[in-house]
Amino acid sequence: MLRNIFGNKNEFDFKIGDVVKFKNGIRHHFLKTLDISDWHGRIIEVDKNSVGLELDSLSLREVTDELIDIYDERGEYPYLLTIPVEDIEPSEARDTDEETEKMQDEVMEKIHQKEGIEKHEIEYNKWKRHFQRSGKFMDMDKSMRDNSDFVMETFYNYMYNYEGKKPRNWNPVAVKEVMLNWVPNKISAEADLFKTYGDIVLCFMEFLDERQYLKTGKLQKIVAKFKEETYTRSQDSSSWGFAKSFMMGAMDAGVDMSDKGAMDKYLKQQQLNALGQLGGSERKKLEENLNLKPVDKRQFRGIWQNQKVTVKYDDGNVLENVKFKEVKEDLYAGLCQLVKK
Repeated sequence: MLRNIFGNKNEFDFKIGDVVKFKNGIRHHFLKTLDISDWHGRIIEVDKNSVGLELDSLSLREVTDELIDIYDERGEYPYLLTIPVEDIEPSEARDTDEETEKMQDEVMEKIHQKEGIEKHEIEYNKWKRHFQRSGKFMDMDKSMRDNSDFVMETFYNYMYNYEGKKPRNWNPVAVKEVMLNWVPNKISAEADLFKTYGDIVLCFMEFLDERQYLKTGKLQKIVAKFKEETYTRSQDSSSWGFAKSFMMGAMDAGVDMSDKGAMDKYLKQQQLNALGQLGGSERKKLEENLNLKPVDKRQFRGIWQNQKVTVKYDDGNVLENVKFKEVKEDLYAGLCQLVKK
């Protein structure tokens, strides 16, 4: 949820928990007309040339509706900023953690009301925000903190959408089903995420109990009991659904999951591979359904491996003067066409 903006090295050695203020003349990077001189905040992340900053309650009172709309469109929190260290300087706290937390809730309530989010989801999002600014959260290692948004979001979604349980109705049976079925068989992710999935959920549940938001003692026992099995099952491909099998195959093949073109290309390649396992009428029928045409490989005769060619892909992308051996498999699979040799 933080935006990276890089600046120059600062003379101050900032650390997590420090209170800082913006220097005179600094304007908001999303709304250049908004002067944020003297806004204050607490540092929650430190990089080489920038810091992640949580605005204090007094600064949040100056966050305009226009700025809230901008953050809402970006899917980001208006109280979190990543800013270059050259824009800030040390200061003293002007409020308490409790006051900051309360003001954050007021700002987010404006956004949730606008979006028409259900009350149980609003409450859960509040619990999640409070957890992510707690000492318990900060005590987790960075990789777990980075994965916490994804873990808590998927856990909530599976409990509600697959088990029909709102947070205040969570029970051991539903938690067990999520940990042993939905999480390992639905989520497509690297193994490291599954190794810590249960630990993150457990830490979150401990926080909920400590803050008296929700009694989670029985739920914690279930998560602790099955967290290792969650990981084991997540690596067992025999129980994966089609969607996860496809996504994990794409990840293993090094496909950029955020590149639609690359994903489409991988899907088509898998379809073509499936054709190779069929014959006769089954193959012809699948070719027609996929709108695929057999590739006449005679057109490639006489082209040597290092010969430069030009090819055009279905998405319109053209590669010029590329070695034949680098695109041969795509040509044979019908993923691109030979334009020039």
